[in-house]
Amino acid sequence: MFIDGAVGCRDEVAQLKHDLRQYVAAGELLTRMPDDAGLTPDVRFRLERLVRLFDGMGELVEMGTGGPGRSVDVSELVRECAEVVGVSGGLCTDHAGSVATSDPALLRRALVNVMANAVRAAGDGGEVTVTVLGRADDAVVEVTDDGAGIGAVATVSGQGLMVVNQALRACGGSLAILSTPDRGTTVRLVLPRRAAGEGARR
Repeated sequence: MFIDGAVGCRDEVAQLKHDLRQYVAAGELLTRMPDDAGLTPDVRFRLERLVRLFDGMGELVEMGTGGPGRSVDVSELVRECAEVVGVSGGLCTDHAGSVATSDPALLRRALVNVMANAVRAAGDGGEVTVTVLGRADDAVVEVTDDGAGIGAVATVSGQGLMVVNQALRACGGSLAILSTPDRGTTVRLVLPRRAAGEGARR
């Protein structure tokens, strides 16, 4: 009976993923119009953001099927997430080496969670800055807000850090948080360039 239930659950998940793929495909078709020469810059910008959102949804639907060992351009992914969330203070990226090995869907979820929390903590008139640095063995993403510090702002749900930790564990990365009351918070995500165990095989 337990096995039958597990099989039924897998079938339901597979059907749900199939249905979601159809919605994502329809959304991508609607936002990628071939004749868009007459669009204003504002409308074009909004459509580009919608395209990125649908791309992210597509990655979420396929999450877990490709494994964590994919090469990800961290700078590009951070830039997309910052635009979606609406980071106010600025973005500084190191294009020379900000590539990591990760599941892009999990990493996108982690980045959006961290940035959204920072924007909420900064509040109206506050600033959030994001820095990406490529190092010899890893890529580092730092998200800093000038808010009141951890614990001073109510969370939307209790799953934010769980999502971030899940993404980092999947690729062998690490998380560090530095928060000072009334002076803001910095969240640092460290992402390895290679999948766990890859270096040992070479």
